[in-house]
Amino acid sequence: MDADFSHNPRDVPDIVDKINQGYDLVIGSRYVRGGGSTQTLDRKVLSWSANTITRELLGLHTHDTTAGFRCYRRQALESLDLDNIKSSGYSFAFEMLFRVERRGWKVGDVPIIFQDRRMGASKISRSEIVKAARMVLWLVIDTHLRPRSRPCTRS
Repeated sequence: MDADFSHNPRDVPDIVDKINQGYDLVIGSRYVRGGGSTQTLDRKVLSWSANTITRELLGLHTHDTTAGFRCYRRQALESLDLDNIKSSGYSFAFEMLFRVERRGWKVGDVPIIFQDRRMGASKISRSEIVKAARMVLWLVIDTHLRPRSRPCTRS
């Protein structure tokens, strides 16, 4: 979760409950019924656009591809080749989601209200946006060049 108070700790029990229901990755989502954001209109548009483009191009099933409020089941993380993660910054969130979904792990959303930060400054910049766009394109290309990973198995 973000440490700038944009994610409310009171949402943690809902996310953990969903993990306990058998999900392997649970995302605190602005884009499901009951979720939302108090951000400025320009940030909402940027965020919604990035999510929509990323979800459509990568074929992701969750609603909030760039959200950082997440809980991963240990086995899901252990099944990924974490040394092969190529991204950092904002694109790390959707690359991880892409890899988890591609492995066949069960992903769910929990509604949250994303608050405007109370402390610190945004790290989003033009260069970060360009880096994220490049990562989406790389993952699209990678999807078509490599066969799907073996589905996960729970123990």
